[in-house]
Amino acid sequence: PDVTVQQQVTELTRSRDKYKASFEEANDAIVILNDDGRILEANSAMRAVFGVESEELIGRSISEFLPGETNLDIEWQDALPSSGERNTATVISADGRERVIEYSATADIIAGQHLFVSRDITDRRERERELEVAETVFQNAKDALVLVDVIDEQEYRLNRVNDAFESLTPDDRADLTGLSPREMLGDVGSDVQSRFDECVARQEAIEFEQVVPE
Repeated sequence: PDVTVQQQVTELTRSRDKYKASFEEANDAIVILNDDGRILEANSAMRAVFGVESEELIGRSISEFLPGETNLDIEWQDALPSSGERNTATVISADGRERVIEYSATADIIAGQHLFVSRDITDRRERERELEVAETVFQNAKDALVLVDVIDEQEYRLNRVNDAFESLTPDDRADLTGLSPREMLGDVGSDVQSRFDECVARQEAIEFEQVVPE
């Protein structure tokens, strides 16, 4: 019996240590909250998002870091998404920096303790905004623009064109998608492809003139 008890204690200790290691090293930012929305435990990823060390974080209300986003300090469980759903919120870190997180919650993983899992998507949102701006500039440019994908060495396929380019050709832009320079421009496509090769090899913008048959 004593041996069995010792084995059970050993297994419990191993499970606890494994849980702690997984919790601390997780890529997602994780906190355990009590019924009042106060932080009981937070992993390193969450501490990095909040910009606060562990000893300064425990016991604080998560609503301190989510001002104006939710009513966490009163009825935080009702404000969080259902298990499996994900919402976004703006986190104000200790240094005043705003971070955008995507988060989900699971209530009562243990009675009175609730799991809050988030992921910092600030950089992703910034890239999305940059792409939106770039797409707007691309489509609204007065110059005829073509976006080409580099498929392989010396192989290029048309991704899309802007409105100005479409106005120069009788073809619908959907009909142009996927074409190679030669398929799109005929014999002069070989000259255009050589320019693409030069651009890729030099890894910089180049300017050239090309007469395109009507």
